[in-house]
Amino acid sequence: MSLEHNYKFGKNYHLKNKKEIDKIFKEGKKKIINNIIIFFNHSENFKYAVGFKKHKFKASEKNYIKRKIKEYLRLNKFSLKNFNCVIVVLKYPCCSFQSFYNDLNFLFSSKHDIIS
Repeated sequence: MSLEHNYKFGKNYHLKNKKEIDKIFKEGKKKIINNIIIFFNHSENFKYAVGFKKHKFKASEKNYIKRKIKEYLRLNKFSLKNFNCVIVVLKYPCCSFQSFYNDLNFLFSSKHDIIS
């Protein structure tokens, strides 16, 4: 039961403050791969937001991608600490979501190169 409790991923991980998001875009670093851009900024706790290029996605596609990203972050939350990030998706993943996960894995594993 304690293992199940450790993998919860509540709303306290959501980045909702517009000022914080703007600060990440202005002062943060970014990393790009394929159709994903991740903006990083130092923080005490890990928080994230997901954004999309305007008018490129249907609402159902946005929700599906958000669920996949949230699941990836939930499973890897123990290695994601001390930064806020905004994940911007430019295009719908044309290949499988396994390659999408691999891209996310590469971006988050190389965060040490971005944030000092």
